[in-house]
Amino acid sequence: DALPILVDQTAETALDMTEETAGGAGKKLLPVGFSLGRICEYIEYGSQPQSFEGQKKEPADEVSIGVELYDEGYAAEDGTPYVDHGMSFAVTRTAKSNAFKAFKNLNWQGLATRWLQLVGKPYLFKIEQKTAVKTKKPYSFVDLQATLPPLDARTKKPYDCPSIDVKNLRVFLWDAPQLAHWDSLEIKGNNFIQEKILNALNFAGSPLEALLMQNKDR
Repeated sequence: DALPILVDQTAETALDMTEETAGGAGKKLLPVGFSLGRICEYIEYGSQPQSFEGQKKEPADEVSIGVELYDEGYAAEDGTPYVDHGMSFAVTRTAKSNAFKAFKNLNWQGLATRWLQLVGKPYLFKIEQKTAVKTKKPYSFVDLQATLPPLDARTKKPYDCPSIDVKNLRVFLWDAPQLAHWDSLEIKGNNFIQEKILNALNFAGSPLEALLMQNKDR
């Protein structure tokens, strides 16, 4: 299994989310509720501009978390897992930050220190809906802070959860990029993930820039 090897190899360089710091597209509309699933994607975007209510904030590293959903009403019509790719969010470690709260909630066993170590783990994901400000259309999202452990509330025993579909597994690490992982992010016609990463504020001089320069003639 390549996933544990990948996690172990990068555990020392990835951001430790248990250490608190000081300081203040093509998706279907999913029903509100819960679905059993697994984290299948972890993508790092480098340092990105931040703002809140129109006011600029300090840049921050961003990541996105994608999940497989297995239950009826959430899985694909053919019964295969539906992948919710999620939206990128700033990774900060202040006690009030959404990222810190989400990681603490998902790390319910207390065994992980980094986001990457949660890839492949099962959860009972909480699905919510909101209305987009610009389009006024509803959209669904996975609420990582309200997601539950994959345990039966009465028996406390784990639910029987399908294995992760390796075709849905995507990992991209900013400090340890691999060409195959980079290529897996490309989306024909709307390559917004790679474009966002290439526009990272710290792209110049990064390991990714070096990797792409080394392979520019392929």
